[in-house]
Amino acid sequence: PVPEAVVARAERHRAPGCAAPPRALRRTDLAAWHWPGGWAPGAEEALPLERGGWAGSGVLRLDDRQALAARLRDRGHADRGAATPADAGPGALADDASLAWDAFAAWGDDAPARWIGDYALAVVPAARDRLVASRGVTGVRSCFHLSLGQLECVSDDLGLLAALAGSSDAPPDQAVSEYLRFGQLVTPTLTFHPRIRRVPAAHTLVVDRDGRTRMRRHWALPAPAIVGGRSEREVLEGFRAVLGAAVRDRLRAPRAALLLSGGLDSAALAVEAAAAGARPAGGDAARPVVRALTASWERLLPDDEAQYARLTSAATGLVHEVVPYAPDAGWDEEAKFETPEPAPDVEARVWRAQAARLAALGPVALNGEDVDSLLAAPTLPQQLRTEGLAATAASWWRYWRATGRRPWMGLRTRGRDDDEAPPPWLRESLAARGAARATVPSAHATRPRAAQALSQPLWEAISWLDDPVMSGSDVVVLLPFMDPRVIAYALALPAVPWLQRKHLLRRAYAEALPAAVLGRPKTPLAGYYAARVRAWRARGAPAPLPAPVDAWVDVTAWRAALASDDADTVFVAWRVLELSRWLAQGRA
Repeated sequence: PVPEAVVARAERHRAPGCAAPPRALRRTDLAAWHWPGGWAPGAEEALPLERGGWAGSGVLRLDDRQALAARLRDRGHADRGAATPADAGPGALADDASLAWDAFAAWGDDAPARWIGDYALAVVPAARDRLVASRGVTGVRSCFHLSLGQLECVSDDLGLLAALAGSSDAPPDQAVSEYLRFGQLVTPTLTFHPRIRRVPAAHTLVVDRDGRTRMRRHWALPAPAIVGGRSEREVLEGFRAVLGAAVRDRLRAPRAALLLSGGLDSAALAVEAAAAGARPAGGDAARPVVRALTASWERLLPDDEAQYARLTSAATGLVHEVVPYAPDAGWDEEAKFETPEPAPDVEARVWRAQAARLAALGPVALNGEDVDSLLAAPTLPQQLRTEGLAATAASWWRYWRATGRRPWMGLRTRGRDDDEAPPPWLRESLAARGAARATVPSAHATRPRAAQALSQPLWEAISWLDDPVMSGSDVVVLLPFMDPRVIAYALALPAVPWLQRKHLLRRAYAEALPAAVLGRPKTPLAGYYAARVRAWRARGAPAPLPAPVDAWVDVTAWRAALASDDADTVFVAWRVLELSRWLAQGRA
């Protein structure tokens, strides 16, 4: 039986931003809970769930539901009258949770290979011979596993599992080494808690009753053949169709926010959100309210993000708010918030403040990451290998005649040395621990640069920072450009012209966005971190370390790095402050 002490501890737990108690499913040898959020209508009302011999819970939003339902009907699993969202019309599909559980009944442990969406869940079959935990393709929702003797625990909330495991154990040296070197954990299954491991994105974990575990990938970045010979209109209409579907699937919540920068990526999402029927307050209740929010640092440095964002909101009709941040906001080593791990960002406090604003607008926020990775063009030799000499020469000639520029060749691109030297203040005994590389070269057949950018550990760090247990707010950040349908479409496009300077987006939204937004080049905020360091030092920083780190860090050398004139050196050294803050918090 599940120990009553574990049950009591779980039922006392409160998810971030959620005041309501969890819903429970109790059986002798199974206890499952779901803390309601509202980001995935339908699944939220159904979980936890016992259906078709499978029982469990999770956080769950499925995309392309019609296609999954059709495959289930082909397997003889027609809709058995499961609950549907309250506003569903005649012929509506079952809720997402029921579709997922029917998929387990149809395909067993391989069911997640038939889904796309954002989820983390754990289920057991009627025989109770194994536990199956699975995590979505891009890792938007987190998933962790803990073994406590004969009890197997899975949750998307690392803090809950840490409480069950006890927090007296020191963090693994490997985790500390990777964090201080790279600002994130590089080993996919590693956490700061020795007894808890992370289920990587796009993976399924199976734990047998005898304790044996198996981890396997259920989705991999596709390598479709390059599809040429289509007209410009066909390419653009196809792209708008898949991106529009990705946006609509993520706007099933009644209210949502859009992180609107002044760039083209989020502007494209604004157009698709408007096309999906996003309404202003007081409009058609069947359509979601989408409000745009722009973070501006114009008080710190010259920044025209807000100016371009206003042009986009005016063109799309979205309600828009600009939030100007104070110059000294963010870098605060005395912040008292609690997190289950050190934050993979020196500016976690800024994101927490922004997440609270987003949560007030709705349970879902759309983010335009990461078109730069998705549309990373292959080098000329790679294009020749995948598209052939004739097609490559013809596309280059057409592009040069149309633009007066040659396409990007990549011939001078040098391989970046990812074996970053450890910071000089990191103790030698620790520097040898952990993964040696923050990224690995890609062997992708057609788009190695895009594949490497989309596969690097950075995405785990971004998803983890966005997670409600880190942001402290009940808002889920969703990434339409990382939808598998959009990825597969983009990876099948000829490199020229579509992957040159975001030509695909500029042409697809030429009639929907102002020329100033369409023509704006990528504009990093130059001098940003140097300005942040100056503002931080003006407040008298740094404060004393709240918890000792001498076992890992030469504190004298570290303080010298903090005093450096190089902002990047200070940026890396800040990780020690964040690690010390986390060690000092009351994790028990």
